[in-house]
Formats: sequence, structure tokens, C-alpha cells
Amino acid sequence: MGHRDGVEVGIACSTDWDLEGGTTWRMAVLVRLSEERSPARLRRREVHRLGLPQGVASVAMGGRELCVRYQGWPDDFVALNARVDAAVRPAASLQEA
Repeated sequence: MGHRDGVEVGIACSTDWDLEGGTTWRMAVLVRLSEERSPARLRRREVHRLGLPQGVASVAMGGRELCVRYQGWPDDFVALNARVDAAVRPAASLQEA
């Protein structure tokens, strides 16, 4: 948990095991919005327009939270920061609207 560009941000990482013994790595960036928003889930085309990095699995918001889910974990802190920054940009623009 921390702050980036005036918004509260958190990250969560998890692993899932499938029936064939494989592992799926996931990461989510959660951004707290300043006001309540109606639940919404962006379609792939809308996600692409936001300019989010490769590996975005979904983008959704509801209540005071924007959640950007990624397939895989970042390779290093530079990639982690890029994912966090990418989630903060649309959240900051929502708060300006």
C-alpha cells in the first residue's frame, strides 16, 4: 500500500495451480478512487486504448476501487513500477472528470 500521484495504490500477487500441475501467476493493482463509481468492466478494445502494458487480463471498477489485473508477475521493480503507473493514469483521469 502506498501513494502515487495523489492516489492510494496497493498490489496483490497470487498463484493458482491447474489440474495439469502448471502454475498461473497473477498480479492486481488496486487504486482507491476519490468517489463512488458504478460497477463497470472494460472490454479488450477499451483496455487497449488506455495504453496499458502487455499482460493485462482485465480492468474493472466499482465503488471506490479501480482494479487492473495482469497475467504473470513483473520481472523486476522497473516493470512493477510501469504496471502501477499504468493503473494510476486512468484512475487519476477519472478523478479529474
